[in-house]
Amino acid sequence: HITIPFPIRTLQIERRPHRAHAGGDGDRVREALAQVDMFRILNEEEMAAVAAEAEIVDYPAGAVVAAEGEVGRSMFVILRGSVDIQKDGKKVAALGRHDLFGEIALFTGEPRGATVLAAGPLQVLVIQKAGFDAILKRNEDFIAKIEQMVEHRLRATAGAGADDAKADSKRSILGRIRKYLLG
Repeated sequence: HITIPFPIRTLQIERRPHRAHAGGDGDRVREALAQVDMFRILNEEEMAAVAAEAEIVDYPAGAVVAAEGEVGRSMFVILRGSVDIQKDGKKVAALGRHDLFGEIALFTGEPRGATVLAAGPLQVLVIQKAGFDAILKRNEDFIAKIEQMVEHRLRATAGAGADDAKADSKRSILGRIRKYLLG
């Protein structure tokens, strides 16, 4: 009357980038940042602070770069390739070289609103929130630029609905950005 137990295994799956370009790539990171409009208002010290918390990452075709519902602690700038943006499993947009994504979740502290998939081989600049913390409280212009960028993205991805509801939603998101970034 002895039962033989079956082996029990726990499998933990983590999504990791395909390959990160490690240190020594600071010049490439700064060059990539300089090509993005929102970072052009930064001085050298501020650019260095953001670049110190950024890395260049390669993803294979079909890789999930960001998943809907996950907490966003980084934003991405596409250096090479393109991505498909999916909401509830349906493609809603495509982005290409020098486009950025993930900024709304990063700057509001809310879960990501869509899944981003690599449409082919992809290289992105991943910018962590920690890089912004050093400059946000000193540079009001940068916060205004973040708000403008998010406003533009919200207009581009706005769904159907009443104009008053859209305006309230926009004010709410911009208020949450300011509160999250400035504490």
